[in-house]
Amino acid sequence: MKYLTVVSGCLLILSGTAFAQQPSEKPKELEVLGHYEGDWTSEVTSKPAVWTPNEIKFQTANHAEFVLDGWFLNHIEVNHVVGDADKVTKALMISTYDPQAKEYVTWFFQSSGMIGHSTGTWSPRDKSLQFTPTELPPNATCKHTESFPNESRITGSLLFTGNDGKALFDMVWTRKRQPGVTGQPTQKQWDEIGKPIQPIPDEVKKLEPFVGEWDSEFINRPSVVSPNGNTSNGKMTVHWILDGRFLLGTSEVGNHSSKWVIGYDADKDVYRYIRFTNAGQIDESSGHWNEETRSFVWKLVDAPSGITRTSTNRFVGKDAVHAHILGEDNDGKVQMDLTIRSTRRK
Repeated sequence: MKYLTVVSGCLLILSGTAFAQQPSEKPKELEVLGHYEGDWTSEVTSKPAVWTPNEIKFQTANHAEFVLDGWFLNHIEVNHVVGDADKVTKALMISTYDPQAKEYVTWFFQSSGMIGHSTGTWSPRDKSLQFTPTELPPNATCKHTESFPNESRITGSLLFTGNDGKALFDMVWTRKRQPGVTGQPTQKQWDEIGKPIQPIPDEVKKLEPFVGEWDSEFINRPSVVSPNGNTSNGKMTVHWILDGRFLLGTSEVGNHSSKWVIGYDADKDVYRYIRFTNAGQIDESSGHWNEETRSFVWKLVDAPSGITRTSTNRFVGKDAVHAHILGEDNDGKVQMDLTIRSTRRK
């Protein structure tokens, strides 16, 4: 059960709005996430519960820093099971504050294959963040809290409870800051592609052609987003993370940059792509592979009312990927029409 491992466009789907919108002023609420900055070691205990009948202890290393012009906190974790050196899990958490929803948002990706996000609120009185996962298992509730008693310590708890009141999963931890550490030791462990703790689905292997360094041409045809159309050039880099479970990519086009993650969600039987930009935006798309056309076909999740945005990524041989993104309103008016032609660097 994937929920037991909770501890804490694609490179070619750069939305047209990212070209037109300059980064706005960052909300002051992002300062709260600064509590996580730096390097930490943690003692974690998974208490006996329905999903985990036996107590399990973990030791973790964490590193967190702001990225994308300070809009997002990038938080990596390497998690070792005490007494079993072969059991190592890794995680990536990317967090920000949504000023419109007035809540914190954290996306998490784990080497178990788990992907999801949670929303949270800050309690100044308790100096704590309280999160709620947006995708809960059936017949369960969750309480996830992290408190900051001082600059050198974080205490946390994660409790899943069934409708009958029984603890399904019960985990607590204490993080201790490691002054003078620069993040390299944790980053090195996190970057290594180790042995997966669970078999990797065949669907994940279909993402392999994206891996590499790319030069891209972005062609915006006339639309609402780009009335006169324009052409620009950019670069992108893609590599495997989390023991080969997910792709991590970075894209740069002029002053605009983005970081994105793609993985396969076996429970939903879809590919999921999450993009974070230096304008503070988050986009989620779900997709499927079309073997006949050698293409990924994507659809924007939670698109603005009245807007439909679809995109495709088609592999052309081994060294080229052609993408097309089309956004239309209910009247058929073209909101954006973007073609991206990417060529692998030799």
